Amino acid sequence: MALSSSRARIITLFVAIAAIFLPAVLGGLWYSPMQASAGPLPNHESIGLSAEGDDPLLGAAAATNKAVGPKLYELSLTKLRPSDKSVLIPDTTGLHFRTLAQRWSYALLADLPTPPKMTTKAIVRIKIRVDKGLLGFATASVDNHSTIVTEVAANSSTALQTIDLNVPDLSKVGYFIIRNRSSLGASEGTVYSIEVYSQE
Repeated sequence: MALSSSRARIITLFVAIAAIFLPAVLGGLWYSPMQASAGPLPNHESIGLSAEGDDPLLGAAAATNKAVGPKLYELSLTKLRPSDKSVLIPDTTGLHFRTLAQRWSYALLADLPTPPKMTTKAIVRIKIRVDKGLLGFATASVDNHSTIVTEVAANSSTALQTIDLNVPDLSKVGYFIIRNRSSLGASEGTVYSIEVYSQE
């Protein structure tokens, strides 16, 4: 009887230990088809960030665009002027352009109007198709178009992209810029609209 009781305790102890460790062992060995189909997590390129080095001024082009306030104005595409010998290509639906091969070269430049009623925080919303390379969308200081204040970037895609550029203080920027951010050569795209919205 004592031997049977001892065996029972040993079996009970073994079952308890197995209940603790067996799920962890099987969890490490089990390969779930659902996990396999999920694929890798999105990387920085999938949300429009440059894969060619970090930039403290560079922000993410949000996968989902931000809620905005009233539209302050639309920047006419006719106000965009070519810069650094970039090439404008006739297009009936938008403004098609090709940058120089040099990284950081400006493709298009436009003056940003003084904000009505001195509204400060704003979003510049750009609708564009990036056909090739990597494009940067930036605002520059009211005093110097070489001084970038804030910037986002977008990689090439067959889809039309809507890019939101946050501007902390619209009264302190004077220029809107599209430039080449690729280190692999010229970039190319078609811009369809540029709208400025209040964030206040």
